Amino acid sequence: MTDADVSVVPIGSPVWNTEVHVLDARLRPVPFGVAGELYVAGAQLARGYFGRADLSAERFIANPFGAGGRLYRTGDLVRWKATPKSRFARSAGAVELEYVGRTDFQVKLRGQRIELGEIDAVLASHESVGFAVTVGRTLDSGATVLVSYVQPVPGAVLDSVVLAKFAGDRLPGYMVPSAFVVIEQVPLTPAGKLDRNALPAPVFEVAEFRAASTPLEQGIAEVMAEVLGVASVSVDDSFFALGGDSIVSIQFVSRARARGIRFTPRDVFEQRSVAGLAEVAVFDDGTSVVQQLEELPGAGVGLMPLTPVMAGFLAGGGDYRTFNQSVPVQVPASMDAELLRATIAAVVDQHDMLRATLHRDENGEWVFEARPVGSVDVAQWIRHYPVPADIDDAELNSVASAAVDAALRELDPQTGDMVRFLWFDFAGDSRHGVLYIVGHHFVVDGVSWRILVPDMAIAWSQLSAGQPVALAPVGTSMRRWTHALAEEALAPARSAELDLWRDLLDVADPLLGSRALDPVVDIGSTMDRVDIEIPAEVTGAVLRDLPELYRASVNDALLAGLAMALVAWRRNRGLDISSALVRMEGHGREETLIPGADLSRTVGWFTSAYPVRADLAGIDVADAFAGGPGRG
Repeated sequence: MTDADVSVVPIGSPVWNTEVHVLDARLRPVPFGVAGELYVAGAQLARGYFGRADLSAERFIANPFGAGGRLYRTGDLVRWKATPKSRFARSAGAVELEYVGRTDFQVKLRGQRIELGEIDAVLASHESVGFAVTVGRTLDSGATVLVSYVQPVPGAVLDSVVLAKFAGDRLPGYMVPSAFVVIEQVPLTPAGKLDRNALPAPVFEVAEFRAASTPLEQGIAEVMAEVLGVASVSVDDSFFALGGDSIVSIQFVSRARARGIRFTPRDVFEQRSVAGLAEVAVFDDGTSVVQQLEELPGAGVGLMPLTPVMAGFLAGGGDYRTFNQSVPVQVPASMDAELLRATIAAVVDQHDMLRATLHRDENGEWVFEARPVGSVDVAQWIRHYPVPADIDDAELNSVASAAVDAALRELDPQTGDMVRFLWFDFAGDSRHGVLYIVGHHFVVDGVSWRILVPDMAIAWSQLSAGQPVALAPVGTSMRRWTHALAEEALAPARSAELDLWRDLLDVADPLLGSRALDPVVDIGSTMDRVDIEIPAEVTGAVLRDLPELYRASVNDALLAGLAMALVAWRRNRGLDISSALVRMEGHGREETLIPGADLSRTVGWFTSAYPVRADLAGIDVADAFAGGPGRG
């Protein structure tokens, strides 16, 4: 439908000479009066988007009602409506569709692209909601928040706390609206469409102010008000509803720590309010005794052994120089070269592994060595790419791809070239720049980015305000951790585990292909990728139903499925092997292994790897695939 179409269309009219369904986000029919997405099917439908398999897969789905064929996802939000005779209906009591909006409105929030219609569909499935529409609102602070406008069904009373929990149980945290506005009437344009411009401005305040009742709540409330620039906050106020965002949350955490109040940015996203944060925060008055792993002389600067994952990687051979991870970061349009250099320098000085080099010791063994603070000229790591503000996506992708390729060729752990910062600087002050950071995997992992990016934001904000950079201290250095691991590996309790691991690996494990992997040939550029789209009902069963039925994690289920598939695949090829040997990985920051270690702010590659043997001996694999008792 377009804005030129009518808002109400009776089923059976010439307009709909086809099969029509109104479904929720899980492709289930919605009841009368509840908004859902419109799907249609019939001989008149096109079969797909020529040459665009991705668009076809998104818009043309398998008919979930066993009728065969496909349904076309129109992108319209509609609801069934039983009405008396109208100018469309041929008789009283006709069934009609009422158009309420579109699902393909998007916003980008905290780095995530969000389909607003998905939020609307979830809210509309609540029994008390008759209509819902979500918009992105830009606050005076410059932050963008999600605001949902909801109309109750007749006789119902809507509670924003209840709706937030309802949405939070069904949506990722970043898609949960920051505020809910109850409306009595849905504003419409003269054409009968939703008039988004007529939606009232949200008021970000709670109905009743509740003051802090403890010193911890008082301290958190004062810091929250300070970073948000408001006079005061209630302990029930949402940090994000008052204008906070991911960057401000980092400042919130940093300023709270300066007062001795400790919580994490993740706590802010999960708890949101002062009352919630007070339940998880710790007030450190300096009198508590905390066990700490004593640092080595020189702290994080100096020689260190490799972690097991690094040693295993290097033992495999092949070219390791371009082994990397990367992340794009938005930077202000006002960023200048000196401010960027100073920001990066402060972060590189704070985190020792960014200054590390890889070389061989006198015994020919690989070792890392972290260079002293101030020893790296980070200006040599920055690549400045001025680009026109109106550059199109295709040209920008071309420029960025060439820049990243060049940066990868410059990485070399043996020379200490561990990071490159690619600054795409758009002309003028109307468009934010992009800083694309490429880091060698030897010195960063997935958790490291969550430390580095916030530290860069804090350093930039402090420098911009003319303040000295004061980043939160690092707990246990990577150097101290690697030495502790090397010592732990020789401990009698660890040595006693060796037979267990040998027994686990003592099993037939034939190659899956015709030859072993060749580190020279089998690299990223020669790899093929197969994308498979899993139906929503299957995904839902794995994420929700299976853990409840079998009291197992999702990972347990996926591992069991892989073992079943591997055993069946081999048996079909004449290999009667009942077990599957799988290499698993973890984040590796197992602080409990070394008492007193604190790796919450340590940058480096910590990944751990270990074998798991899934033994299906005595299990009827065919029965399990068929859904019989063997699947349990």
